[in-house]
Amino acid sequence: MKIEEGWKMYIDIKRLKGKGFSNTKIAEMLGISRPTVIKYMKMHLNFMEDIRKKQFMTRTIWC
Repeated sequence: MKIEEGWKMYIDIKRLKGKGFSNTKIAEMLGISRPTVIKYMKMHLNFMEDIRKKQFMTRTIWC
């Protein structure tokens, strides 16, 4: 999964959870597994930002 897709998934899951949807319903709506929803719910915004920075640094070094 590309980092952009991960960001979108993270935002979608957090938004739907904020609207009161259950993990099961979010998984059904997004076409992903319930454990994936739970994994993203445990992530913090800082974690996603760290992944983005690491991926950028890796690309910069190898380009």
